Formats: sequence, structure tokens, C-alpha cells
Amino acid sequence: MKIRVYSRNVINHDYPEGLANSIHMSLIEDGMETNLNQNYGMIFVNGEITPANTISPRGLINPSIFADGDKYVILADYVDENKTNMAESMLYRVETKDFLSFDHIGLVEGDSLFEFENKAKESGQQTLSETTGRFDMVEIPMALVKDIKDRWMPLEACRVSLTDMPKDGTISDVKAIVEYTDGSTDIKAIDWDEKEGSDEISGQIRMPEYKYPIMKGFADPQIFIHKGIWYCLSTNDNNDDVGLYLRSANSPQDLFIEGRYKISVILDYNEEKDYIQTFWAPEFHHIGDDDYILFALGGKKWAPQCHMMKLKKGEDPMDEASWEEPVRVRNVDGEYLTTVGITLDMTHFEAKGQDYLVWSERYNIGTSLDSGSMIYIATTDAQNPYQITSKPVLLTRPLLGWENVAGTINNEGPYVLKHGGKIYIAYSGGSANDTTYAVGYMIADEEDDLLDLNSWIKQNTPALWAYSAENIDGPGHNSFFEDEDGHTMIAYHGQLEIRCSAVHRVHFDKNDYPYLNMGNERDLPLEMRKVTMKVK
Repeated sequence: MKIRVYSRNVINHDYPEGLANSIHMSLIEDGMETNLNQNYGMIFVNGEITPANTISPRGLINPSIFADGDKYVILADYVDENKTNMAESMLYRVETKDFLSFDHIGLVEGDSLFEFENKAKESGQQTLSETTGRFDMVEIPMALVKDIKDRWMPLEACRVSLTDMPKDGTISDVKAIVEYTDGSTDIKAIDWDEKEGSDEISGQIRMPEYKYPIMKGFADPQIFIHKGIWYCLSTNDNNDDVGLYLRSANSPQDLFIEGRYKISVILDYNEEKDYIQTFWAPEFHHIGDDDYILFALGGKKWAPQCHMMKLKKGEDPMDEASWEEPVRVRNVDGEYLTTVGITLDMTHFEAKGQDYLVWSERYNIGTSLDSGSMIYIATTDAQNPYQITSKPVLLTRPLLGWENVAGTINNEGPYVLKHGGKIYIAYSGGSANDTTYAVGYMIADEEDDLLDLNSWIKQNTPALWAYSAENIDGPGHNSFFEDEDGHTMIAYHGQLEIRCSAVHRVHFDKNDYPYLNMGNERDLPLEMRKVTMKVK
């Protein structure tokens, strides 16, 4: 069994320099080679922050790999986006023991490569690549292979069984246990076809259908339930991102079936109030004792800024008059979050009784001094959420290749998932309007100091990316919700000729990690959805 390391060639806008110039891997088993991580980069390197506070992209190409005691060493050329070597006579070193996590050692003297190559030649166990002239393959023990496959190959349903009927239960209490290729499971409800007098009954495992696209021309979707009614908020590209449009229905599926939902404009264009453009990324949140929509809004001058508007007590969210006037969010000192840049994509969460706001901020957009969009976190008071109560902490900026591609420098669209004592901030990088858009994670323990950057781990590789689920191109700017069967779902937008919304289930893998790269077909193929049961 062998692992091969490589970098890829650029494919126009579909796989630009920021993605191609990273370390990819494949598994070679019995002469068959299988790309890991669906041929998407697995090791990205940070760009360099310049004195002007801009980001110079960096990448890794022409990798070599060697066994070194109980670990494996990867050495690669450290380059800019044009593949120009940025560290002559030096190489970038990464180490791993299991190919599940990677330690970035950083730049080392290039002579180390010759030392490893000489040992490889002496051992005769490695061969030079005809393409790069480097040792790009290494033998690995079989003990590592199962975990590598579970981590870097798509999970899919492989077996279905049934739960036992409770002693005092009914047939409807019998559910499906769906097992996946990593050994994890999911419990799904079954719609049984009960026939009187029959000793065998059949049923259909319940898989709510969210056929892509669920909404055409809508981006940044958020689905939520409020007082027993389901709602959907999103950015409306069909209307040049003007106005906040809210849908309501009796179920999450009905929100996207013509004739089953209502739609209303709860905030519209208003020249007098300077509500002109960029009605972006609205989100509904319950903060303290009240309900709010957090969103970005711009006036005649293009400069979107974070706003909130509160729902009046006991009022109908679908009625424009039920909402108070929007209020622009302010800093701890009472000034606006920024007066020289833009702010957008604000979200809220609560942990250990403390309320937090997370948002994206950017300076000098469209100029040579563009900072790229950066994600900040701060505390707020639930009784006055319009103002943060701590100094903003910079959580992440688009340093990695998948976040900084083809001139698009984005960390945006944060949204929180709390699970297993951890806080997952899902955020998007790459371009919101093409195939490079992707979702990554910042992860912290809920008990830690969430304003301490050291409490957070930024994943090097995205959790959801182009074509990784159901061939949806450029997925990003997501939100989470729990459906009627108690499943955690992800809503996000992808690309057709215009941005379009999608939904699928979040799967919790064998390590209880929220796995986003599922899609409905791998979640449960059609041929596995019918079940039968003998009845005594």
C-alpha cells in the first residue's frame, strides 16, 4: 500500500492557482490509484501578510515524501501564485504520523531533501517520479489505511437494519439504522404501509427531498421555525439584492413548493431612509427575550454595514409593520463597527450564558490595498445586542489558498453549530459567485475563552467544496437547522447561471465530527430506501 503526493495543474476558473498549488494525495492499492479528498487539495499553506496589511498568496508544488522513523515527511517548493519559488535553496516541510493531521514545520534548508533522497536511493524502496523528478510515493502500513479512507474518501450508506419494536410500542416506532462506510450510523424514520392480515409489511425510509435548486436566484439561505411555522430568509439575487423577502410554510419542504408557501417583503427599498442596496445575508435570531433579523444594508454610496431590526412583541414576522426600524451595529465605544471599511454577514450565538456576535469586515475593497474579508468575534449584551461589549477579536482572514483564489480574498458568511461540547463556526472562502466557493471550520471547546484566539483551531482543508456533494458547484454561505425528524441540516447556495439554494443532511461521523460532504444520494441511495418486516 502506497501514498502518492502531488500538486495539480490549473484548470481556468474551476481549479485556479490557489487550489492547484497545494498538496494532493492518492492511495495506491493493488496497482489501482484512488485520489483522496476527491482530488481536492489536502495541505494548504498560509499566504504572507505584507507591511501594507494585504495578503500575498503562497502555494506548495513538486512535493516529495519520505518515511522518517515513526512519521512521514513531505517537502515541497514554496511558491507564489505564478509558481515562482519564494524561498530559493529552501523547502517547505510538513510532517504527519497518520495522514489524518499534519504539522506545518515551515521553511527548512533544501539540503535536507538530498539527505532523504540519498537514504531512499540506498534503501531501493522508493522510485523517482518521471514528472517531477522527486520521490513522490511512500509505503504505508495497512494499519493506517482504514482511517485514511474514512477521513479522505466520501462516506456513503452501506447497510440498513431495523430497530427492535418497543414492548409497548407500535410499528411506527420501528426505525431504520443506516450504517456508513466508516462505521457511523444514522437513525431514520420509516413510513410503513400497514396491511391488515399481512405477515410481512413494507415501508419507505423517510428521506425529505430537497432537489437542487430549492430556490433559484436566492443565496445565503437560512431556514428556521418560529412558533410552529417554518420560515426561510435569503439574499434575493433576482431583485438585485434589494429588499428582505421572507417565506413561510407549514413544513421546511413546503417552503420550496409553489402554492404551499407565502412570501412577503419585510424591508424594502426606501430612498428617504437611504435603504438602497446590498440587502445581504439576513438571519433570524432569538437574543435574550426578543427576536431579531441581522443583515447588511447599504445606502446610495456602496458600503454595506451590519444592521439589526427587532420584531415587535407578539407580532407576525411576515408583516412589514411588525418590525422596528433597522439599527446599525456599534462598537464597544459607541461608534459604528467601522467608518472606513465594510461590515456584513453578522451572526449570533450564545455559550455559557454569554452572547456573541460574529461578522465579516473588509477594508479597501477593489484596490491594491484590499485587506480581504476577515471574520471577527465579540461579546454583546442580550438586552442591547446592537452594541458589542468587548474589543473585536480577529478570528481568521483568507490566508489559505482555497480562501484566496483568482483575486477573490474572502472569509465570510459565519454561522455557528454547537455539538458535543464544541463550537463550530462554519464560514466561506473563495468567490461567492463561482466554483471556488467552499465552507471551512473554526473549532473551539465551548468551555474555553472564546475571545482568546488560542482557543480556536482553524481547519486547513474545507469541509464542503465544489462538486463534493451531489455535483453542486461552488457551495457556500451556509446556515444550519434541525428538521422535523431531529436531523441537523445544512442550507447553502451553489451556482447555476445564477446563485441557487440547496439543502442536505449533516452527518456525524465515527468521531462525532459534523461531516458536511454528504449529499442525498450517498446519504441513502434510492435502492436502499425500501424495507420489509415480518409481523407476528
